[in-house]
Amino acid sequence: MAKLLKPQQRAELTAEARLGAIVDSSFDAIVGKDLNSIITDWNPAAERMFGYTAEEAIGQSVLILIPESLQGEEVGIIDKIRRGERIGSFDTVRRRKDGSLFHVSLTISPIRDSAGRIIGASKIARDITATKESERRIRMLLREVNHRVKNQFAVILSIIRETANRSDDKEE
Repeated sequence: MAKLLKPQQRAELTAEARLGAIVDSSFDAIVGKDLNSIITDWNPAAERMFGYTAEEAIGQSVLILIPESLQGEEVGIIDKIRRGERIGSFDTVRRRKDGSLFHVSLTISPIRDSAGRIIGASKIARDITATKESERRIRMLLREVNHRVKNQFAVILSIIRETANRSDDKEE
């Protein structure tokens, strides 16, 4: 005989299934970790972004994703999470399975159990490499425009000086 679910249980199951579908279909990598920085959850976007399958990533330290020079970030993140602080979005660099580095925007929030105790953190990562590259190109073009404007200004000043040196009076 089939077990009958109470309406609240059906609603919770539906909400849980819906949340799972949202996480699974997200374009952004969503990673769960415990307070020891061990990966506990890994969505399909995280597989695409970082190159590790869920089987490879879950149970590993999140430090496999962080370049050596930035691993100190994780200590600060875990300290804030332990205090229950939500960490505003920030840009940083992360490492793929193949060792390549890329720019990400991270948002990190505490995960609480049913009693309200903080048991870990969720990390949402968005690849912003293309945006960072566009910003770099814009800065380079602005420097080039600035350089050319200064050169033109120098030419104009030079013409003014030469004209002034060849004339006998200011009116001329």
